[in-house]
Amino acid sequence: MGCTWQFALTAVLVEGLLFIAMSMFGIREAIMNSIPANLRRAVSVGIGLFVALIGLVNGGICEAGGATPIAFVNFDTHHLDAIVCTLGFIITIILYVLKIPGSVLLGIILTTIIGIPFGVTRIPNGFVPFATPATPHLFQFDFAGVLSIKFFVVFFTFLFTDLFDTIGTLLGVSEQAGLTKKDGRIPNAKGALFADSVGTVIGACLGTSTVTSFVESASGVAAGARTGFASVVTAAFFLISIFLSPLFSLIPPQATAPALIFVGFLMMKSITGINFNDLSEGIPAFVTILVMPFGYSIAKGIMWGVIAYCLCKTITRRTKEIHPITWVLAGIFIADFVFEALKSNAMN
Repeated sequence: MGCTWQFALTAVLVEGLLFIAMSMFGIREAIMNSIPANLRRAVSVGIGLFVALIGLVNGGICEAGGATPIAFVNFDTHHLDAIVCTLGFIITIILYVLKIPGSVLLGIILTTIIGIPFGVTRIPNGFVPFATPATPHLFQFDFAGVLSIKFFVVFFTFLFTDLFDTIGTLLGVSEQAGLTKKDGRIPNAKGALFADSVGTVIGACLGTSTVTSFVESASGVAAGARTGFASVVTAAFFLISIFLSPLFSLIPPQATAPALIFVGFLMMKSITGINFNDLSEGIPAFVTILVMPFGYSIAKGIMWGVIAYCLCKTITRRTKEIHPITWVLAGIFIADFVFEALKSNAMN
C-alpha cells in the first residue's frame, strides 16, 4: 500500500492499546467464550493441519505449481532439502515413540547436523557464533496520518487478524494441553490476553512487528509444558539468543519443519470430540478445519466457521443455541469480507 514501516508500527501500537482496553474490560475473553464448543475443537484440529502444511512447505516437501496446485516433490538430488526434512521427521517420530525427553528439540538438533553433508545446513567461512545485537528502533512512530482512511485500513487489518489469530491460538494450544474446562473455557484467559496485548505495545515501541501468541507454542506443549514456566524459560533463551544470532541462523527451516509437521499430528486428537452426527455442529467444524490450512489463516478459519455455524443453526431452526455475541461476530465477519472486497477493488 506504499506505507512506511513507521506508519505500520504506529498502527500496531494503536492496535495494542485498544487490545489492552478490550482485555481489561473482558471484551476479548467474551468474544473467545462465545465460540461454540465444537468449533473450539475444530480450531485445534485446523491449526494442527495449518502448522503441518507450513512444515511441509518450509521443509521443501510440498511446493506449488505443476499439474496440481500443491504437490509432493520428487525425492531426488534436486530436492535434498525435502530428503533432510523427511529424515528429520522420521527421527522425531522414533524419539517420541521411544518417549525420549525433549524428542522434538533433539529432532531439530540432529536434523541440523544431518543437513551439513547434504549442503542444507551451511556453515559460512570464518563462522563466529557470537554477535553484538543490532540497536532497536525505539519509538519510531508516524502519527501524522493517524486520522487518514489509509491508516484505518491498515489498523483494522492488523486488529482483525491479530484478534482472531490470538484467540485461535489460545483455543488450539489449550485444547491440546488439556487445560480447558468442561464448558470449553480457558482458565486465566484474561491474563493471557492481557499479556498478549501488552506485548503488542512493547513490541511496537521496540520497532518490531506484532508481538502475539504463536501457534508454534504447541511444540512446547507437545514436550510437556503445562504451567507457563516453559514460556518464561523460552523468553530467557530468546534474550540470550540475541547475542547468539549467528549460531541460531545455522538451523535451516528443513530442521524445524519436522517439528511443525509432528505437532500437527499431536493436535489431531481433538477431532474425536467433535459431534459430526449433528450436521448443524459437524458442518461448521468441517468448514473451520478446511479453511485454516487451505486459506493459510487461523483468523479466516474462525470467520468462515462462525458464519457456517449461524447459517446451519438458522436452517435447522435452532437459533436459540446461538450466543448473542456469536451473531455479532458473524455480522462483523460478513462486513469484513465486503470491506476486503472493496479495498481490493480500490487497489486494483
